[in-house]
Amino acid sequence: MKKGLFAILAFCFFTLAAIAQSTKKEDSSLVPTGRDWNEWDFTLKVGFITGFQVGFITGVGEAVGEVHKVGEPIKDSPVAKKVMDFWFPKAFFSRGEYISALNSFYADSSNLIIPIKGAYYYVTMKFRGATPHELEEFAAYLRKDANEANK
Repeated sequence: MKKGLFAILAFCFFTLAAIAQSTKKEDSSLVPTGRDWNEWDFTLKVGFITGFQVGFITGVGEAVGEVHKVGEPIKDSPVAKKVMDFWFPKAFFSRGEYISALNSFYADSSNLIIPIKGAYYYVTMKFRGATPHELEEFAAYLRKDANEANK
């Protein structure tokens, strides 16, 4: 119980810290983008990725009715397994590998408007072996979606 509560508090702290650190007016929304990512230090990035992963796992469990207490593990179910396999590759990739891949993704200035959650999935697709064509197609979709959201 304490670990789950700590994870939620850590996620909230790092998310709020990220928003507070944002220096550009257009980056001050509640959805952090590549502009925010590029301003964060390594510790904040680790905190964000950790919170994102823990929050996602807990959310999936709650969505399929399998988490009764915060931080309680997801029970085996076809729905939870399918969602988890979709977002988290079977091969383990460290937070450092995700951070490095996100740094590379956001090195392209055309990707800076993309929310981190979309970039995270792009990186997951890359880790899962998506082709360069699939990745570029998905990045173009993310850019288009972000542009439409900012209108």
